[in-house]
Amino acid sequence: MEAKTLGIATPRKPVLSVSARKLKDNAADWHNLILKWDSLSDKGFTTASSIANLKVSLLREDPEPGENGAV
Repeated sequence: MEAKTLGIATPRKPVLSVSARKLKDNAADWHNLILKWDSLSDKGFTTASSIANLKVSLLREDPEPGENGAV
């Protein structure tokens, strides 16, 4: 009778099936696209806010003729 040695077995990750791999990759792609969308959306709102604030400040500095009793 042979003596069996007790070795340390490293746990292996189960191999994902092809469809499960595609689902996981697709979910990762969507996650990255959503992060990119959020970043671009924030930059867009910041730019729009800057433009609106500039417009408001220009209107306050230079009133149009006819306002405040000016002729």
